[in-house]
Amino acid sequence: MRYLLMTDNHLLAHHFAVVCADRGSVSETPCGPEAVQDVSPFWLQERRTDALLLDLPERLSLRAPAIIAAWRTRCPGVPVMVVMPGATPYTVRAVLGAGADGCHDDTCDVRVLAARVEALVRRRLGWYRTEVLDCPPLRLETGERRLTIAGEPVFLTGFEFRVLEVLVRHHGQVLSRADILMQFCPEGQVDERRYRSLETILCRLRQRLAGFPQVRGRLSTCRGRGYMLDIRDARTPPVRRTG
Repeated sequence: MRYLLMTDNHLLAHHFAVVCADRGSVSETPCGPEAVQDVSPFWLQERRTDALLLDLPERLSLRAPAIIAAWRTRCPGVPVMVVMPGATPYTVRAVLGAGADGCHDDTCDVRVLAARVEALVRRRLGWYRTEVLDCPPLRLETGERRLTIAGEPVFLTGFEFRVLEVLVRHHGQVLSRADILMQFCPEGQVDERRYRSLETILCRLRQRLAGFPQVRGRLSTCRGRGYMLDIRDARTPPVRRTG
């Protein structure tokens, strides 16, 4: 998953990014004193952010509902978590009423914050179980990195599994090479070498799926745009390998 944390707290930004990396996610943080008030949708639309985190300092507590309402209007459909250390019950009700999906009032353990944001995204996408993505005929057990197709196990390497997971979470959408890679690493680390590596991984994925044409045929290359996995109608029985 890919998160955008708007804050002027560089320590929080660093710790959250480290925790996200440990969980296989990416956090980007355009830090600055006015970051949480920047309602430009650029980061959310161009970077395909899965969730937005707004770290609101005490000096903005009175303006918090208006700030959240502005973000919600410009960026519908993106889960919004508000970080407000020491928030009062009144403030929490106000930010939730303004459109926030959650309010985290303690930054002492950012692992809890990361888990809460991840839960928001799962609910928004419809993945109610923590470690299982069911998208028939695909079933991905993310904790064990195990893939089954129509009940048959399919071996994938760790990187192959992560690329497929991104495609499944965004199935039906065209993803550029950068869209996929930025789920694993910050934008500054996306380069030609990683592009070539991704193309190799996608080629191997197609080979792994050769015995399942109802899925392999849905993994398409959109020339000049990227890749798409569209398995909404891929429900025909699999062709099993022989020999």
